[in-house]
Amino acid sequence: MDIHPLDVLHLTCVRGGGCCHAKQIAVTPWEIARLARATGQSAAQARDRLTTAGGTRLRTEGADDGRGHAACSLLGAQGCSVHADRPLACRLFPLGRNLAEGHAVYHMPEQHRCADLCPEALAQPRRRVGEWLQQQDVADGEVAHDAYGRLVCGLLAHAGQLAESEEFAAELHVRAALDPGRRAALLPRPWFELATAPGLPELVDDPATFVLAHAERILGAVAAGFAGEPSRAALVVATVALQLGEPLGIPAQAAVGHALAARQAAVA
Repeated sequence: MDIHPLDVLHLTCVRGGGCCHAKQIAVTPWEIARLARATGQSAAQARDRLTTAGGTRLRTEGADDGRGHAACSLLGAQGCSVHADRPLACRLFPLGRNLAEGHAVYHMPEQHRCADLCPEALAQPRRRVGEWLQQQDVADGEVAHDAYGRLVCGLLAHAGQLAESEEFAAELHVRAALDPGRRAALLPRPWFELATAPGLPELVDDPATFVLAHAERILGAVAAGFAGEPSRAALVVATVALQLGEPLGIPAQAAVGHALAARQAAVA
């Protein structure tokens, strides 16, 4: 169900750690860069050590909760070891978020997501959703996610415009159907590095500028690296877009449709 910031819900975290176990926590390259700084690593090191699924999900290799659920690898004895730099998905929980016509829409299943994980949370005082969001400091993460959403749309359109081969559509459908780990393995290594760890630590406190700089590096690499090979460029760019869209929850087949619509418009 959709949630309005003025709605009142049980949103007091009791720090039970239930949401840190057996959850697929999505991360964008900007979030990887924040985790890298928090853990004293390069972005590439943080991606390799802390994430899975082609750099789109945090690893869950921590202690078992006694119910067969492994913890996030960043969960320590005192709680989240990177709490100040935790991803947007962690900040929003138990809420979800997506964009509808450019506006943020928050949502939650009918069954409160904390009910089974930390049932004592439902005994806490209720509060307004907007107050909760402000307390969780979601603003920077939302800026980054929305900027990456625009970048994904732009890359898909660019890929469609570049595509000349009739095989583009079929191959893109194949790649969209792959899990993100297998899809990432199809990217040439320099492109995987560029997509997941652009190396912009000086911009990590400015998410909008970080994503803009990331976009400029990707587009610069396209212009410099595929002279005379537009069809190959199209497939690489579209694959990068699919990977960047993964942590945003953009359906892969919908992304394919966007790229193919752009191709159809280009050849019309």
